[in-house]
Amino acid sequence: MGDIITFSPRLPLTDPKTGLPVNPTFVGKGSKIEHPDLLPIFRGAYWPGSGDLTVTSIMNGIYSIVGGPYLQGLWRYGYAGPVNVRDAMVDTSPLDIPLPAPAPGVSQTQEVSNRVHDYIEWLVTNDKIDNVDDNHDLIVMVFLDPAVPSPIDTDMAGKQGGVVGFNSSIDDTNFADDATRFEWGWVTTSSRILATVTAIFSHELVESITDPFGTGWERTYPAPDPGEGQIGDVCSQFGIVNGTGVSAYWAEAVKVCVIPTAGTRRLSLSYTQDKHEPVDGQPREGYVNLPAMCGGGQYFSYVERTYQNNFTIHADLSGYESPVVSYAINGHEVPVGEDTIEVEATWDVPRSNPLFPDLSFYLKPNTALLTTWKPSAMSSYITTSVGPHAGNTYLTITVSA
Repeated sequence: MGDIITFSPRLPLTDPKTGLPVNPTFVGKGSKIEHPDLLPIFRGAYWPGSGDLTVTSIMNGIYSIVGGPYLQGLWRYGYAGPVNVRDAMVDTSPLDIPLPAPAPGVSQTQEVSNRVHDYIEWLVTNDKIDNVDDNHDLIVMVFLDPAVPSPIDTDMAGKQGGVVGFNSSIDDTNFADDATRFEWGWVTTSSRILATVTAIFSHELVESITDPFGTGWERTYPAPDPGEGQIGDVCSQFGIVNGTGVSAYWAEAVKVCVIPTAGTRRLSLSYTQDKHEPVDGQPREGYVNLPAMCGGGQYFSYVERTYQNNFTIHADLSGYESPVVSYAINGHEVPVGEDTIEVEATWDVPRSNPLFPDLSFYLKPNTALLTTWKPSAMSSYITTSVGPHAGNTYLTITVSA
């Protein structure tokens, strides 16, 4: 396995008694899916899709997720692998899910889930899914038509939240036949962005594996809100693994959100000086207090010389697939685009006539403005410039990816 990218929980969690920041605690109740049997279903008239969002492109993303390093962080939860991926089932019959208007206490998610649940039950009843009886490793994941919007849930206080995916279970006990008990879920595709769709899928897959039938790994502290208790819910960070969009998930053993990757990542810095041009000010007069044997004090003429300094910081990002790069100068974050950063500055002050001192040097500003340019959030370089008519500046550059 390659490097593991780590993140803090997506939302600050606090102890309900002290109010202090805490990490969540997850406890396993025993259930997990060791050898998942995944059935992807594409439901709606849009499929097989067009452009970048097609059945083929999503299936390729699924193969990348289950066949790469991404799921290796689930071993400590009881996952053994590998995931068996069945051929996709494509149902192009029209899909229309009327959603109730958002209002306090209204859950549009429940309406979508009811429709998908009923559809899967119909498939089971009509023998449309092979090897379903007594197959507790089965995970049925339905990719909805992009025409179905992401549902919005509203609590009683009127606070709204969007939902892009869901997972649950079907548990039908039949005393005359084998029990039908398996995991299912749905994924919205209304973004029409392939990386977003595969990231939502990875989130629901991880939670289906680690918390099947509601008796697996769930958060016990701090007590979660309804629907927020699984290992993917405290982590919403996005990453790219083997070219496929994925979501981070909680690793209870190390108390961080993780995305396992295939490669080894290295970051190094270098710089080039693009300009170092002197700029002279107006002639001035200085004074040197010499001993009497040398003729006493002497005046001399001089000019104040400052420089225009332009340089580029280069970040060599080896092994990163889609890095987001952060730069800071003297502790100040460099934003995207053009900006200015105020940094400390000092001046070399020449000795002046003690009787008639040149006080203007003592009024020099103790800061200088540094102009920065960062082309994008993923830029592997930034450019900076400072001067002329600025003092001596000392810059510390830090970069993270």
